Amino acid sequence: MLTGNLLRVKVGRSDIRPLFISPQSPKNSARAEQLIAIFNRALEEKMARRDIEDWIQELSSLEVDHKVFKGFAKVLFDRSRFSIPTLPLEDPPTASQIREEVFTLAAQEGPYSPHGILQSRSSVQEVWELVARKYGCEVEALQHYLYSDLRDMHRLQDISSFNSSQALIQRYNIALCQAILLRATELNIELKSVAPKWLRYLFHVIKFHKLMFTLEKKGEILSLKLDGPQSLFKQSTRYGMQLALFFPALLLVPSPWSLEGKILWNNRRKKFVLSHEAGLKSHYSERGVWRSDAEVVFEDRFQKSENGWSIQEGTLLKLKGQRLLIPDFCFQKGKQKVYMEIVGFWRKGQLSKLISSAPKNLILAVSKRLAGDKSTIPKSLEDRVIPFAEVIPLNKVVKALDRIAKE
Repeated sequence: MLTGNLLRVKVGRSDIRPLFISPQSPKNSARAEQLIAIFNRALEEKMARRDIEDWIQELSSLEVDHKVFKGFAKVLFDRSRFSIPTLPLEDPPTASQIREEVFTLAAQEGPYSPHGILQSRSSVQEVWELVARKYGCEVEALQHYLYSDLRDMHRLQDISSFNSSQALIQRYNIALCQAILLRATELNIELKSVAPKWLRYLFHVIKFHKLMFTLEKKGEILSLKLDGPQSLFKQSTRYGMQLALFFPALLLVPSPWSLEGKILWNNRRKKFVLSHEAGLKSHYSERGVWRSDAEVVFEDRFQKSENGWSIQEGTLLKLKGQRLLIPDFCFQKGKQKVYMEIVGFWRKGQLSKLISSAPKNLILAVSKRLAGDKSTIPKSLEDRVIPFAEVIPLNKVVKALDRIAKE
């Protein structure tokens, strides 16, 4: 995700627009290829994060538009995995203990700095070899381990690299949009003539990221409203990240779509507009069913229990007005059907609106950890709402099913 200091946007009186980079731009393609080569070399040499950052800083100082260069690097850093250097010992000393020992020995030979500067190069090597022999390891391993407790000294272990400069630029353009969405208060998406397969896919992704949403259908147009992170009192950072991670899934949908976000930018409200015509290409692949751990665990426990109810995937459910919902589960006993929706991030007002618009055979399983405000679940909703921490309580769900079946 791009940080605020790397954002390239044009802010108007009422709107905000990301300054996309054309994947066909020769200059920026050359920049992207250069950075991909840098990270590939860093991977071969298992370079430390600080050394890579210093390398990039030196090169970006020669750039007029250094934000682009550093932005490409940020995208590559986000795709990289760094490892903490270790010593091949069953009970190794801490990095600080090794430093103390090395510095003590080095003090006998001359002034020593964290960058390995001694007045005598031979004395430097003698210190490293003496400590390495003591612990039965290689000098290089010991040198890597010396500052292993510092994040900057972690070594590049793996990178999900890009197969072309165009792919990196596409990912950069998406990261620009995601950084803007982190400041959203509301996101409205319209999809035209979307196939059921893709509608279900979007629902699975939305639920996987635990986003708060409403869906309405007007003819061929589906209107999807997602609450933004700035609309929450709590969990805003965590929620914003989930919303940003959802965005590339929308780009996969082959139907025409448009997006309008309400953005809080420097304490002023701006409009962010985007559509399929922008030509953004997602790096996601369609994965079919995205399911949360809570959903998978609950279904497995329910199927193993003997309670007289069968469980299956939920189907499209019409709420009051033009709103739609695809619940996570449908429970059936004889002719009785009860639906259950697992709610991720939530607010008290959202639960009340959903319950009031839904049929009486819908219950909600609500995560207590993902409350978006300071409110608790209203007592008036307790019969229809089942709170949970990590695992959805099976006995409470069965009791709710039996109660609704008797009504």
